[in-house]
Parts: sequence; C-alpha cells; structure tokens
Amino acid sequence: MKVRLLILFFLSSLVGTSLYAQYTWQFAYGGTQTETAGGLAEVSPGMYAIGGTTESFTPNSIQNMMMMVNDSGVIQWARHSGGNNDDELFGVDALNGEIYAVGYTDDASPAFLAGTIQKYDASGNLLYSNIAAISQ
Repeated sequence: MKVRLLILFFLSSLVGTSLYAQYTWQFAYGGTQTETAGGLAEVSPGMYAIGGTTESFTPNSIQNMMMMVNDSGVIQWARHSGGNNDDELFGVDALNGEIYAVGYTDDASPAFLAGTIQKYDASGNLLYSNIAAISQ
C-alpha cells in the first residue's frame, strides 16, 4: 500500500462551551512510495517547514525530506537528501528564518547509526549537514 505524506492544519475555536478542531486545509504530499512527516515548525508568519522521510527517490532506501508550505498548504519548495542507506529527519525547529532539523543516518561509517543535524535557509538551500557518529 502506498502512503502519502498527509499534513493537517487545525484551526481550533471555542464553540459554546466545547473545544472543536476544524480543518483549515488538508493536503496529501508525496510521490509513488511512502512519505512521512516527522516535524513541523513555523519559520515566519504563514510559512511552515515540514521535515520527514521519503522513499520516492531512491529504491529500497529512505531519504531525508524537507519542504516549506504556506498557510494555504501550497508547497514553496521541497528537498530530499541522503545517501544509499536510510536517513530520517524527525525533529524540526526554526530560528531567525533558518530551519534546523535533527535525525539519523545509516550512511556513517564505521558506526551503524549516527545522529545528524541539518540547517536550511528560508529558500531551501542546505547550509550544512553534520553527522555525530560513535564507533561500536
């Protein structure tokens, strides 16, 4: 079964004495394989960075995925990165218009898995990708 990255934004409002969540918009993003969202951060008013994984670009391998959408859900840019083995982003934050993502890579040698941190600018340019590996 093919799964698409599904991002839901909620507009919460009080109706009477109860709290109800209402969709502002709902989109499915992705290619022909599995995509997942691991983190979301507001970069600037109305602009959101979403980090996670994609399997649509490299057969039998999971790669990092980072994208920016506006408050209407329209993709501003999307990037994928990683090596021949699995890479995943699962935490995203933004500070002063720059995007920081953390995750892991299975491409570090000689370590089996290694932590990774990536930094993007608001235009989607990868400014750096650092790996912290511990040999076993």
